[in-house]
Amino acid sequence: MEKISSLLKSAVYISPLTDFGFKKIFSDAELITDALNAFLPGEHIVNVQYQPPMHLGDRPQNRVVEFDLYCHTDTGKRIIIEMQRLSHDFFIDRALFYTAFPIRNQAPKGKVSVKDEAGNEKKVPWNYELDPVYFVGILAFELFDEPETKDIIIERVELYRTEAQKTCSSKLKMIFVELTKFHKTLDQLETKGDIWLYLLKHLPELTEMPKQIDDPVFEKLFERAQKSNLTPKEMETYSEDLLKMDEIYNIAVSYEHRGKMEGKMEGKMEGRMESQLEIAAKLAQRGWSIAEIGEVTNLSIEEVKKFLEQAEML
Repeated sequence: MEKISSLLKSAVYISPLTDFGFKKIFSDAELITDALNAFLPGEHIVNVQYQPPMHLGDRPQNRVVEFDLYCHTDTGKRIIIEMQRLSHDFFIDRALFYTAFPIRNQAPKGKVSVKDEAGNEKKVPWNYELDPVYFVGILAFELFDEPETKDIIIERVELYRTEAQKTCSSKLKMIFVELTKFHKTLDQLETKGDIWLYLLKHLPELTEMPKQIDDPVFEKLFERAQKSNLTPKEMETYSEDLLKMDEIYNIAVSYEHRGKMEGKMEGKMEGRMESQLEIAAKLAQRGWSIAEIGEVTNLSIEEVKKFLEQAEML
């Protein structure tokens, strides 16, 4: 099988499913707004403002979190957008953990200022009213594998009142876009959402903008994604991403094959942890950072650091 990097290096357009490609395309406010409206029907997002992606814990020992993209809308919604190429055992847990940061950060320090009916300003305790927080995951793997969900490409999750069978709150939403479930061809595309799904999955396979896609928004996407428009520095960063994709792919294949051969790894935390640590060691030898190793192995930064210290690799 030809390496992923070889296939994508010969492409006309960058892949949105690389770290560089995803951020290059969606760092444009018009493109991310259009995509969000396609994946969040009924929201009618008009404008977004990008926010710093790095979030710190309350204490030095707490984990540092860096989102792929983080933005606020003009109506106060806070939206985390994450692209995940490799299957992740605890991706839903990770999504919940990430949403805790923009929720917690809404708490003011001390009392808040409000105006009474006469227009006079006064200080009152915060009433806990929150702005909505959304997590949007663009996934290159199948997260929900139940037979009844095989045709559900975009899964939307909210807080739910089980007995009453009603939504409890719309302030927290998680949207998971499973690209592997999308199978339409160019001639079958009907909606803007279809086009976004198709391009996220197939953009590097195209040599020009298809005639079936006639929209100024997507003209901008093709222009931003064309490799010949990248600066030398951007091309260098993209090439490094492709090499890392090869390493991740090879490790994932080896990991899956060994699990099948042993017939023991599934459901056995000891075996899984041992394999994760072996992968961590291999990546450390190749010069990967602790954060990158944690991302691939599903280990926390603290676990990776402790293991590498014990293995005298730091």
